[in-house]
Amino acid sequence: MKKIISLVLSLIIAFSCLSVSEAVYANSNPTVESALGTLFTEQGFIPWQASAVQYNCFGFISKICEKLYGVSYYYEQQNGNYSFNHTTDYFTVSESVYPYSADSEVRKQYAQQIKDWIFANAAVGDIMQYGSADAAYSKKHTVLITHLDEAMIQVVHANYETPGIPASACRVDTIYWDSFVSNPDANATSNGTITSLNLLLGSGLKMTQGFGISLNRYSFLESKYTLQSLSSTTCSIKKTERMSTTSIKVVWNTVSGATAYGLEYREINSNSWLSASDCITEDNYTVSNLTAGLTYSFRVRALVNGVWCDYSTEYTKSCLPPKPGKVTVTYGEQGISLSWAKRSDITGCVVYRSLNKDDGYEAVADLNVKNASSYTDSAVNVNTTYYYKIQRYVISNNSRVDGEPSSAASAQIQLCAPTDIKAYNAGRDSIKLSWTPAQNAQGYTIACFSKKANDIRYIDVTDTSCVINDLVCGRKYYFTVASRSSFGVSGASDTVSLKVKPKKVSISTSCASSKARVTFKKTEDVDGYVIYRAYSRNGKYKAVKTIKGNKAKVSFVDKKTYKGNRYYYKVKSYISKNGKRYMSDASAVKSVKIK
Repeated sequence: MKKIISLVLSLIIAFSCLSVSEAVYANSNPTVESALGTLFTEQGFIPWQASAVQYNCFGFISKICEKLYGVSYYYEQQNGNYSFNHTTDYFTVSESVYPYSADSEVRKQYAQQIKDWIFANAAVGDIMQYGSADAAYSKKHTVLITHLDEAMIQVVHANYETPGIPASACRVDTIYWDSFVSNPDANATSNGTITSLNLLLGSGLKMTQGFGISLNRYSFLESKYTLQSLSSTTCSIKKTERMSTTSIKVVWNTVSGATAYGLEYREINSNSWLSASDCITEDNYTVSNLTAGLTYSFRVRALVNGVWCDYSTEYTKSCLPPKPGKVTVTYGEQGISLSWAKRSDITGCVVYRSLNKDDGYEAVADLNVKNASSYTDSAVNVNTTYYYKIQRYVISNNSRVDGEPSSAASAQIQLCAPTDIKAYNAGRDSIKLSWTPAQNAQGYTIACFSKKANDIRYIDVTDTSCVINDLVCGRKYYFTVASRSSFGVSGASDTVSLKVKPKKVSISTSCASSKARVTFKKTEDVDGYVIYRAYSRNGKYKAVKTIKGNKAKVSFVDKKTYKGNRYYYKVKSYISKNGKRYMSDASAVKSVKIK
């Protein structure tokens, strides 16, 4: 019963609106709306009852075309989801495409553009096809416009499912423009009943492949019916824009044949209209000398053939400081820096910050400066995303008037842990660490620990390498490195480990008097060396000499060699401590052939 009452009210609204618009377009032909009113009493086309064509919205609209125009729409060639290659002379087409955006504010702009495009191109009786802009992604729907004015659009369709309504039903649904433009992402409801089916078009704006829409008109519509279109002689305000704290720009659609436009405005609580100008020749006009903080209504009309046409639907706008456009965000050693366009007609700006893009904003600065256009936030932490909005304000009549906050701008001071950590033996009780520097790091903190209880220490450095002393020879140590800046510390790097050993020896070999000679420079802080020999590179190495002490240059002559043979050598240094010998890693293998 609620649905039937809703339909009746919708039709009453539609026909009452029609009675006004018909005065402009009056001729001897009937209107499409009146023809549809008769059609909606026939079985299969009665709203909220089973449709004449089941589970095929395109086929259902084709049946309506047969009833209205005597021509089926079913044989028109579909091209993808939203457009057509019309194969007959019975239909013409107008198309519009909108790229995908995840930003809800951008989708609202698209909704306004769709409204403007429909105002400029559509008429009652047009077939509206919409869907994914990518033909490879099958998502589409077909409707027919049953009513159109500055407040709403009504369409008849079938096989569109919303909660509580079977998809097979013939439906007449309404979209109110104000509701659609302000929130295309959700239907408007009241007491559980949908009052504006915004998602009929709005859901398409969420398609990641983009959204396409076309208007397809019966070519001979005007010879059979009175054209019911908003674009003929009635102006429609497309948008308003705050130009300053005391001026608003009004933009409207152009009217064919118009030689001038008249614009009026009034305070929202006043019944008296004031004339801004009645000799405007452009499609826009800026009304100045308004009062900041007040809300105004605007209406416009066209002068066609020396006769003033009806005024447009009123469009309201509050006179506020203009909303900041793009907010540029950078970061450096001072923190996160914001900048935006400066204005001389404001009193100041408030900077708001949140950890959530959509809510939770708190004021972090009140810049009571006439030309305020920048701010640096130093109270931030690394690796945290901050969202900012800028709100201009003006002091008018001893009261503060706030403008709309800007769109959110985000920034994060990234500080990653250093990478490519390497550890080397650097002496009898030392290990050297090195790493690749991290962007935005002003220093580093090294954590050095072993598996012995409470054996951990932290070392702060500014370079990308460090020698850690006073370690225990023979003990294995573990290391991590974190980046530091004035805004915090990164997470820890990957852990590297190394056992404390003497430094590795570098050797060379030569043949002298048919003997093998092994030579190497001394290694700091060792107690001696062990020289190993094998008969092949990967063979079994045996110790052939132990040299105690730490001379400036060490040389060993192997006398147990034979001509024609090749011998392989490697050397390890060692440290003696508490009766235990700690060996270094072996040197690179060197060979020599005895001549």
